[in-house]
Amino acid sequence: MKDLVEDLKRMNSDSQENLSSTTLLSENDEKETHWKDLEVGNIVKIKEGQIIPADLLLLRTSNPKGLTFLET
Repeated sequence: MKDLVEDLKRMNSDSQENLSSTTLLSENDEKETHWKDLEVGNIVKIKEGQIIPADLLLLRTSNPKGLTFLET
């Protein structure tokens, strides 16, 4: 029973994270979309301090020295 309650809490938390928005980049455009609507191969723009509820590959950073800090 305890596992069921924890699973339900996690499912609720995941659902809320999936509804948070991110910036989807395309050739000539940027648009706001929900994390749940992303597909493999999409390129997203991450802002400082943004929570990232998905696995991503970092392609570029705005830091002049190419540095970035990710907290997991």
